Amino acid sequence: MNKMRQALARRARFMVAITATAALLGYTGSWHWLPELFSHFFIQYWIVCVFAGAVLFWAGDMRWGTASLALLSVLSLALAPYVPHPNAVAASASHAPLRTIQFNAAQNPTQVFDWLERHSGQVDLVILLEASPEFQDGIERLHDHFPYALTQLQHGPFGMALLSKYPLSHMEKLELTSESFPALASKVSIPGWATPLQVYAIHPPPPVSGELAALRMQYLNTLATLIGTRAPVGTRTPVPSIVLGDMNAAPWSPLFRGFERATGLRDCQRGHGLIATWPSATREYSSLLGIPIDACLHSTILESVARQLGPKLGSDHLPVITELRLR
Repeated sequence: MNKMRQALARRARFMVAITATAALLGYTGSWHWLPELFSHFFIQYWIVCVFAGAVLFWAGDMRWGTASLALLSVLSLALAPYVPHPNAVAASASHAPLRTIQFNAAQNPTQVFDWLERHSGQVDLVILLEASPEFQDGIERLHDHFPYALTQLQHGPFGMALLSKYPLSHMEKLELTSESFPALASKVSIPGWATPLQVYAIHPPPPVSGELAALRMQYLNTLATLIGTRAPVGTRTPVPSIVLGDMNAAPWSPLFRGFERATGLRDCQRGHGLIATWPSATREYSSLLGIPIDACLHSTILESVARQLGPKLGSDHLPVITELRLR
């Protein structure tokens, strides 16, 4: 029994040391793109600490058990804003809600348009990423449900489409980097809302190389500057704005947190639990195994009152449905 405890304690100490190193690298990710990748897995680090700490205390290793508890506390502080809780500020019931769905379709239009056609009454605004020219037939098929559209369909993983039940205006196709990584921007006139909603659909490149990581940073920094110009943080008459898309960054990433600070926008996931959107296989097992990289951020004049995953629709990402209201 003692030998088994000692063997398990050794493994648990190794797991705590590795987890602490990975978490520290994630916190220092603003210095370089490689350590920033470690910031995607704070949920998994927290789980490792729970199990490793339990083993260490059971084995009587108080020093390492205390170390695992300290690391668990640090990680819990990072995860605490996402613990589900009732909305602290009630949204105004006098304004119509806006129900959005965002989906990185992985260039596969087969299932998503069938689903949207069946559930069109539940959604007002659709953001489709990795939308190729093959999506055009489906977009036309949904015209009666979503008569307003702004598209940038292209081969490869960076095409996109914005579909809306409500009129669009000031439609733009943004080029935020020197390379072809587009974004879409439009105002949406929602019945009962005094001011049109400014919507941004985004998909920065994934940080799989130093060059793409630098372009991702340029993409988000340029967008943050644009948002700040159009809706200055702290203005007395804030413009309601939302950013929807595959951020290719987790909420604990220094890049993600910097974008929040620069724009004054709020992560929709706060208070709704962490919704892992990639990979979609986690839908069949546990969302604790995935990472939440499909983001929705909104200005403080808005309130996120509901957020949930949609079904698997033939992509490595899961769709996310969010309901927003004016405060």
